[in-house]
Amino acid sequence: PRTAQKITATISAGDDPFLALNSYPAGRTWKRGFDELVRLFHDLRKAEPRPGLLCEIVLKWYQPVFERLYADDYPKRQKDLDQLKTIIVSYDDLQSFIDDTTLDPPESDLNAYSSDLDTLVLSTIHSAKGLEWDAVFVIGLADGRFPHSSAFPGEQWEEERRLLYVAATRARKHLFLTYPRELMSPDRRFKRVGMSPFIAELEPGGYEVVRLVAGDAAAAYGSGYNAKSGRARPLLRKKEKKAVLDDFSKGCRVNHPFFGIGTVQKKNPPRSLDVVFDRHGMKTLHLDYAKLTIVDG
Repeated sequence: PRTAQKITATISAGDDPFLALNSYPAGRTWKRGFDELVRLFHDLRKAEPRPGLLCEIVLKWYQPVFERLYADDYPKRQKDLDQLKTIIVSYDDLQSFIDDTTLDPPESDLNAYSSDLDTLVLSTIHSAKGLEWDAVFVIGLADGRFPHSSAFPGEQWEEERRLLYVAATRARKHLFLTYPRELMSPDRRFKRVGMSPFIAELEPGGYEVVRLVAGDAAAAYGSGYNAKSGRARPLLRKKEKKAVLDDFSKGCRVNHPFFGIGTVQKKNPPRSLDVVFDRHGMKTLHLDYAKLTIVDG
């Protein structure tokens, strides 16, 4: 850290930060890595200012550093870099990418928002600590995203659970927990996903399930909460008969729209089933969300 501070001070004091970096007297033990970093900046300055190309140059330099720093689990972390590359190539200029991905912390003084009831505050969970709003939407609560797929059961898993608790307790009156039905993979293909296991653990009766009717998402988007009245307006709901645990028996064959055909292994009161799917193995499904149909025969 001390050496890094010295380098930063030298760069800040110079008229040309890149020239100052290039002429900095590197130590013998870290000269090779330092020279590679200088060449990286040189290559970036010469390259066309296309975000995708710049990202490729940086990742070419960073990949061996990344694998060395995270030797134990870098293959799991690799998907985050792949996702970044997938996102950035869709931008024509770097500034637009920065504008879209930079998230400033919300104002700690809630009076800053009191004059405009239609203000939408975007925040990370960490930045929202200590703040409250009448209505809070927690987004992206999909299986594999929250908790993150790289989180191991145990302390990492519980840390993710604590983060969700922080997010949920930011709401004074209305809390909406949402998850997507599809996510884009690093190869730009959409895949079906389920809800976070943290949501699946919630006790039935303590929440209301809201689903948009297919094709009406645009009409209903943003219509669920009225800031002036402070009341949640009902979104469009499907009128459908809910399955109950007694509809299923151990050994019966069922069909799921994503997992396919499977066999009920165990019933978990009040509303969960363990199902062994022919192609996807064991899954625990909650009847409030799983679209299961019994296969005759």
